[in-house]
Amino acid sequence: MTLARMAAIRAGVPTLVFSLDLPGSQVIHRLLCAEGSIDSQRMLLGRLDERDWTRLTRLLSRVVEAQLTIDASPTMTVDAIATACRKLGEGAGLGLVIIDEVGMIQPARQLDNPARERGEVARSLKLLARELAVPVVALSRLSQPTRLDRRPMLADLPEGERQAAGLVILLYRPELDDPWTPRRGEADLIVAKHQVGPTDVMTAVFQGQYSRFAPMATRGL
Repeated sequence: MTLARMAAIRAGVPTLVFSLDLPGSQVIHRLLCAEGSIDSQRMLLGRLDERDWTRLTRLLSRVVEAQLTIDASPTMTVDAIATACRKLGEGAGLGLVIIDEVGMIQPARQLDNPARERGEVARSLKLLARELAVPVVALSRLSQPTRLDRRPMLADLPEGERQAAGLVILLYRPELDDPWTPRRGEADLIVAKHQVGPTDVMTAVFQGQYSRFAPMATRGL
């Protein structure tokens, strides 16, 4: 949602989000909290103060006017995703597609191996990105590693998704493994694969109360 918010609201890029994991109401809730710096729990419990209401009122028009489309259908096939993307591209335009998440997309054909099915889905999404000439960001939930070093590695991604992706960014929050870590509130964005550029590790701030990630310089906001 941070990517969608920055693209659609801040940069005016027509963005289509497929949320197979969360219902639309929760997606909007997170979007409003992140963009308005509104505490998620206070909003959920209806305990907003005057400053929160002022922020929310100012924010609503920006969100409504943003070129952001959210499809929260609980089940979706690659063909359905492609159809929705083409329809929006021919109409209002399309500059970014975000899918949460790959493992919940129904494959075009049933195979006897779940890993192969996910690989088929990943390859189909890559072909869709090339057809539309827009980035397709597909989230993939990884299994918890059993090794001592809990940071995710490229090899943790299923082979089919690993091969199809042109760019792989792995997200790691140290405090989930060590509550006493001095890096509480930090998140590593590990660029583990980049077909046209370097790999690297970038550190951001996770602001859980606002349901967002932010640059390190904004830790105090």
